[in-house]
Amino acid sequence: QSMIDDYGITADRVVVIPTACKLPFPTLETIAKPRENKLLFVSTDFYRKGGDVVFEAFRMLRSTHPTLKLHIVGGAPPAPLPEGSTYLGVLSQGQLIQEYLSCALIVHPARYDAFPNVLKEAQAYGLPAIASSSLGIPEIVINGRNGLVVPQIEPAAFAIKILDLLILVLD
Repeated sequence: QSMIDDYGITADRVVVIPTACKLPFPTLETIAKPRENKLLFVSTDFYRKGGDVVFEAFRMLRSTHPTLKLHIVGGAPPAPLPEGSTYLGVLSQGQLIQEYLSCALIVHPARYDAFPNVLKEAQAYGLPAIASSSLGIPEIVINGRNGLVVPQIEPAAFAIKILDLLILVLD
């Protein structure tokens, strides 16, 4: 979309060739299993990927949904962690797959992320996303189909959309 909006290239001359998902694709039976009341945040750059937004939205949600959990994967987040969250560190491929399969949804309020692999991987494992509208993210997360795109990178907006999607996923 940036090629069209920022550089004036006509839409008929733009083709998106996404990078491949780096994880093996699961079977349908594998991804159809019930999910836990758990959010997933994966990042190598806490602030750029919106970790502060995730933490604040999670704190808002925990006040009314005390059983909700948050798993944080990747680079170390700043302390203190919100109550109900667990930092898992950098995971092996198999461990990351297990997180994709057990969580209800992935949260990715990135301030800047061109075409995030984490969203493609999560999608391959049937994990819906709540994500920002940064750069190529809306080309991966189709609003209302495989997740929700939140145009405002603010905790309250993400908390509302997380709750909306959790109700659908866990029902």
